[in-house]
Amino acid sequence: MILIRNRIIIVVVFIALGMICFSNLEAVVTSSSNEDGFSAEAAFDRNKETRWASEFSDSQWLQIDLAVEQEIVGLMLYWEAAYARSYEVFLSIDGEDWQSVYKQENSDGGIDDIYFGKRKTRYIKIQGLKRATAWGYSLWEVEILGLDKEIKIESTSQLANYKAEKALDADYRTKWYTKSKEASLKIEFLKPVNLGGVEIAWDCDFPASYLIEISEDGENWQQVAQNDYCRGGKEPMSFNMINKRFINISCKKDEAKDGFGVIELKPKKWQELAESSKLNMIRGLSGDAGVPYKVYAGRDGSFQALPHNFKVRYFIYDHDTAVFSTPQTLPVSWKLLEGGYPVNIINWQADELSVESTLFSKWFEDVGGLLSFYQIVIKNDSAKKRNLSLFLIIQKSELAKEALKEVRLNDKNFIMVDGKAGVYLKEKFKAVNDGETADLLKGFFQEDTNIFKCCFDLNADDKKQFNFITPSVRKDKNISLDQIKSIDFNEELKDLVAYWDNMIPMKLSLPDKRFRDCFYSSIYYILLCMDGYDLHPGPYHYRDFTLHDSVGLAAALERVGLTETVSKTLPYFKFNKGKDEGYLDGLGGNIYTLYEHYLFTRDKEYLKEVYPQIKELAYYIHEIREPQLIEALKNTALYGLLPAACSQDNFKFPSHLYVDNWWSLIGLKCAYEAAVVLGDKEDAEFYSKEYEDFRSCILKSIDKAMSQNNFDYMPGFADPWPKEMKIVDLGHRILGETQMAWAHRPAMFPGDALGLEIPKEQFKRSYKHYWKKTGAFSDYDGGWFVEYEKVFWGYNAKISHPCIYLNMEDASYKSLLWMVEHQSCPGGWMEAMPSRKNEKGFYEIAEGIIGDVPHTWSAAHYILHLRDIILREKDNKLILFSAIPKEWLDDGEIIELKNASTYFGSIDIKLESHVQNKYLELSINTKTPPAGGYEINLPIDNIEKVDANAQVKITNSSLTLSKEATEVKIYLK
Repeated sequence: MILIRNRIIIVVVFIALGMICFSNLEAVVTSSSNEDGFSAEAAFDRNKETRWASEFSDSQWLQIDLAVEQEIVGLMLYWEAAYARSYEVFLSIDGEDWQSVYKQENSDGGIDDIYFGKRKTRYIKIQGLKRATAWGYSLWEVEILGLDKEIKIESTSQLANYKAEKALDADYRTKWYTKSKEASLKIEFLKPVNLGGVEIAWDCDFPASYLIEISEDGENWQQVAQNDYCRGGKEPMSFNMINKRFINISCKKDEAKDGFGVIELKPKKWQELAESSKLNMIRGLSGDAGVPYKVYAGRDGSFQALPHNFKVRYFIYDHDTAVFSTPQTLPVSWKLLEGGYPVNIINWQADELSVESTLFSKWFEDVGGLLSFYQIVIKNDSAKKRNLSLFLIIQKSELAKEALKEVRLNDKNFIMVDGKAGVYLKEKFKAVNDGETADLLKGFFQEDTNIFKCCFDLNADDKKQFNFITPSVRKDKNISLDQIKSIDFNEELKDLVAYWDNMIPMKLSLPDKRFRDCFYSSIYYILLCMDGYDLHPGPYHYRDFTLHDSVGLAAALERVGLTETVSKTLPYFKFNKGKDEGYLDGLGGNIYTLYEHYLFTRDKEYLKEVYPQIKELAYYIHEIREPQLIEALKNTALYGLLPAACSQDNFKFPSHLYVDNWWSLIGLKCAYEAAVVLGDKEDAEFYSKEYEDFRSCILKSIDKAMSQNNFDYMPGFADPWPKEMKIVDLGHRILGETQMAWAHRPAMFPGDALGLEIPKEQFKRSYKHYWKKTGAFSDYDGGWFVEYEKVFWGYNAKISHPCIYLNMEDASYKSLLWMVEHQSCPGGWMEAMPSRKNEKGFYEIAEGIIGDVPHTWSAAHYILHLRDIILREKDNKLILFSAIPKEWLDDGEIIELKNASTYFGSIDIKLESHVQNKYLELSINTKTPPAGGYEINLPIDNIEKVDANAQVKITNSSLTLSKEATEVKIYLK
């Protein structure tokens, strides 16, 4: 075939077996928009150094006209950093009638390997639905997979509507499924390939074990992988496959069971497999503060109400198309109710349906328990009437020890689980027990499953709402089922919002609502994780009170006005000699928490009561330092420090960590101040001498450690480092910059607030090094990156907080912004996010979470960090607005704190911007102003004059106001 274009004759050759040699020259590439210099053609020019980039809006597309009708099997999309969070791929013969062949709703960028099977097409359209960044969409290259990339698949057993090819159709709503106890899938490539393994997305009914074999000819097989303990989910399996054509996956079910399936199967290159994300196990939490019963929301749409031993899932079935959809296998968006309230909302779409589920819990005293409310709203987005069913799945919870004994639906619309009221159904459901149908549906879910369904019709553009209630009732209460039936979902939701609004004394308003919502949701989360007044580092697996984590939790609660709550947690703050020796940072942290409660309450009687505990701990610091004050250590970096410990969880053997020493120094400072308040001169003199000697030893140790390792920054521990600079040595000591920043953090917070003297320039130089080094591996702008684990750490607020105290305001704010924009759990910051390399060789966030739940200490340090950029104590004065971003002062913006707790009492602060009229207005209202007045540090340098009812001193962008200040007008040049 000969084409003439632009006076150039192009010959397109169709080669044997119908395979096509794709020539980009004859293709026409168009797009909805182009950013200057980044045309559409650049995405289809066989050059991964050039790229197409669109305008900065969501609805953009790239279209390729191949000039002639051709058969293709898939695409490779090479995304630039500005990738599509969600997009859809369409094919067309004539450019008018389009068929959707692939939809991605939660992409993590990078390289998308899309296989949809043999299709005839001339036109290809990639439709962007939602951007992942503030930029547009950008593709380095679109690579078409021709028939030489076709993959054939067959199985030894399958059900009629669940054939083997369903495991290779790029559609997570379909699957291969068999009722056999043993079955295998055989994959055939048309020509030999080199692979690193496969990623298997198992159906919830998965095999007990399987093995993988590879072959050159389909007859002689070599076993390359085996899993005798399959756990389902999305499972990457690694193996060498060099120049082979066949893969066989042989599966077995346990003796007493049958049936399993695969939702999607993806052959993977080594690089792709190495960058596969871990299973996302994070959970949302709802309930009432201090109530031991909780309800967990999964990102797969499930919920589990403790102390029940079951969980609830659901899926939707379309009777006309025989397609069923569930958030368990589809991308979802997860958020908290507007304002950061602990109300979990999950949205997802499938087969022209939009679904939203909402979950929250409330304590009802008259019922004597926690009621969990669950609502599912299904909307028909198609132009035709739909015949649908909603299926509820009741199965054993992962949190339960015992299996379910009996699940039945009674005549009052209650699903009874082991004799107790499990779920109240507002709509009429019936049990699915018609033999083959029940077994088939169970095949999509795991064993120990009970299914109930409600059939309904849904007109075009109409929606259907389902409401459910799960009671978790005290043992001494008899629940009234009729009473539960009368409770209204919407009224209780409004009441829950009011409950949380009244819970927090401090009120915060910010120009960027995201920061405010995350602030409040972080407070709510800490309170939800408490049992009574026992602070926990998290729910689920993290139930024990941990002293070194709880120090930050108490500090956060004090600063939002929950002083009474903290007073009831303090009996748990006991450093146990012997038991807690591995976490020596908790020693000084314990003293700090006990004394800081006095600073917020000024309750001298309380201080007298806890002073014996403070004294015991302070003298214990002296006691465990003594063995380190020997002549043999005098010229080493270990002289005068605390003994070695493992306070950093990832240190697998004890080291002389600076974090322990800074915390103990803070503890001695607090003990000294407590003794002065109580008039104990003898103790005060002892603490003062111990403090000065200890401080001198720490600073000399840091200098020696820097010198002996030839560092111009402070290391995280004083022990000699390995001769070869490795990220982790044989003892698993972490030498990454994030850990070093963490080790010195207490010297700035809470050290600075308590007057701890440190060499500021040395600290600042070191933190600049940490900040720069963590960014050397990634083109991020704000996240702290852990080099040895290749993850973005959830300690962000903890280790970027000191940047406020070191006048690194830009780094401080960028870190907070990073947390708000990359929340792996809505309203909170997770432990860690995995990474993957992009085309430039930098690490970027990949899909998935490391860790199974959010951690409360992450929430606490976000609260502390945000509060300190607006308001913080220093000596006898308050520092205001020390690290806020300039955009928070745009015209008309307001920053306001009401009833904010400080060491000097409660205070109201309001800053209003009128920059168009060249002035700012500040109002301060407090009954107990700080004796040293106020220092105001604004992100501007054009102050002309200040009118105030107080003494004023102006230095560049900094103002100093005497304590009388209440009304301040700041005029700008």
